[in-house]
Amino acid sequence: MFKKIKPEYLLVAFITLVGAILRVWDLANIPLMNDELSAIFRTHYDSLGELFEKGIKPDGHPALVQLFLYYWIQIGGENSVWIKLPFLLIGIACIPLTYLACKKWFNETASLLSCTYIASLQYTIFYSQLARPYICGLFFTLLFIIYWTKIVKENKYDFKSLALYILFGILAATTHYFSLLTIAILGVMGLYLIAKEFRIKYIVWNLVLIAMYLPNINIFLHQLNTGGVGGWLAQPSAMFIVDYFDYIMHFSWWVKCSVIILFVWGLKNIVENTMVWFFFIIFALVFLVGYIYSVRINPVLQFSVLIFAFPFVLFCLFGNIPNIKPKLSLTLVLCILCINVSSLINERQYYSYFYKSPHQEILQEANSYYETAKQKPLVLLFTNSKFNTYFGEKYNYNFRYIDLNLYADSFNKFIQDTLKSYTGDKLIYGTLSSEDPTWLPYLQEYFPYIEVKKDYFIGNYYILSKTKPNKVVNDILLDSVLNPNPIISDSLTEWTTAYEFQIDKILKKPNNIIDIFYEIESDSIIANASIVSQLSNDTTVMQWREQNIDIFQLNKSKFLAIHSLNMADTKQLGNNLKLKFFLWNKAHEKFCIKQIRLKVRKGNPLLYGFYEKI
Repeated sequence: MFKKIKPEYLLVAFITLVGAILRVWDLANIPLMNDELSAIFRTHYDSLGELFEKGIKPDGHPALVQLFLYYWIQIGGENSVWIKLPFLLIGIACIPLTYLACKKWFNETASLLSCTYIASLQYTIFYSQLARPYICGLFFTLLFIIYWTKIVKENKYDFKSLALYILFGILAATTHYFSLLTIAILGVMGLYLIAKEFRIKYIVWNLVLIAMYLPNINIFLHQLNTGGVGGWLAQPSAMFIVDYFDYIMHFSWWVKCSVIILFVWGLKNIVENTMVWFFFIIFALVFLVGYIYSVRINPVLQFSVLIFAFPFVLFCLFGNIPNIKPKLSLTLVLCILCINVSSLINERQYYSYFYKSPHQEILQEANSYYETAKQKPLVLLFTNSKFNTYFGEKYNYNFRYIDLNLYADSFNKFIQDTLKSYTGDKLIYGTLSSEDPTWLPYLQEYFPYIEVKKDYFIGNYYILSKTKPNKVVNDILLDSVLNPNPIISDSLTEWTTAYEFQIDKILKKPNNIIDIFYEIESDSIIANASIVSQLSNDTTVMQWREQNIDIFQLNKSKFLAIHSLNMADTKQLGNNLKLKFFLWNKAHEKFCIKQIRLKVRKGNPLLYGFYEKI
């Protein structure tokens, strides 16, 4: 006879099924992201030695996932479904593992709630769909927690428990350095929980775990000395942890309120339930180590690296909740799933937003337009050159384009040399967030009308036109001439008139772009002058930027200089900012400033929307 299955297990199975559907939805169209494409390119080596030297050591992550991808791609190729499949399965497995890990310390209700949030939050769904170390690290960390619990709480020192404890510890440690940090802190904190008579045995087996990790120490030290990913990451702001919780709760008051209600429900037990405080301390230590290291040594802290300690957040939030009957648990789970999934789809626009990779979408849009256009447009792309080649070969794109990466240091000269001789009416312009925001207004000196604008995460696609089309995208919010009369700058002038504005008075949205135009008349080329801008609060200059005037010649004696500020990149500077700008005539040259214009244009609301509120 079959044993009756506990209602809680059926509910875990249902939650897991919902989580699986959310992860594999429209599987064939889940895009490959930047990090994944980079990881794929780093598998194109002929030997393991070359893989370790060129594909693993420069990456800033331990070897395990990159080594796995190297063999996985050899078996099944570079199809995106094949590459993502093991990570999706691991992400689905994290749902019941969260239940098991939580159940060992708390009751069924707390465990069901924890795995419900693991199943339905964008945070864990996204990293389950990403072929990178994050979901693997969470998976191995959860398994480590389960066997760590068997040792410190249940005093199980049988061979199987110890072997799996060491195995999952090694796998977590070689997946990501923050999963290594998480299990290291958990291991040390275990000394607080372990019974005195087992303490020596516990220490010995952890020393065995450390000894088995030692073969990886060369990679660790190499990546530590070279700085890993810290060369391109920004330092975390003082509001990082607030932004983190905002992000994992979808920036949604519905999600936040449901979490707050559940947390308040269990508050009466918070004093005597010491394990909630224990897991809070572990998460806090992981965060603080990452934050202090990022601020003082090298910036490495991101939302992604806290995913390994994220289960401890759930344990803290729901560990105090009293156990309730299965029918009530089902009702509660259904309510949470409805709130989270609705927020995921409607507020976060996850399946319409994340499923559009800018690299792929820009190429696809350009190719479609190029194939149907009677007069072939000029196509300028400031996107990743390797990714362009990869997708071009994969989808047989055959349009011609100019790679602006080759001309990034001489953009003004390039567009003048190219566009002066170009007689076509249309220009396609595809770009990533690393673009200099002055490039679009310079292009619009030749192609003033925006016929099409499409926004993506970290990217934009434009069709620009010389002649006014039937439909024009008007993204100008403010256009103001600041000088009623020409301004003469001569040998006695080093700093021209400064203009100052309160940022919140001129912006409509925090992601708007400010363009400052100086139209200059001179008998000779201006050799050494620059536009200076500064953003400050009431007491401190928060950002100071100087941009040399690159020669952009309007006619024989007129020149144009543009200085642009993408305000989406200034969030970390705080609120109540003032903008001040002026022209710095370093060489005391003689020229006339005919016109100074201040423009504010719409930015890309999706530019960083994956990690910020849309």
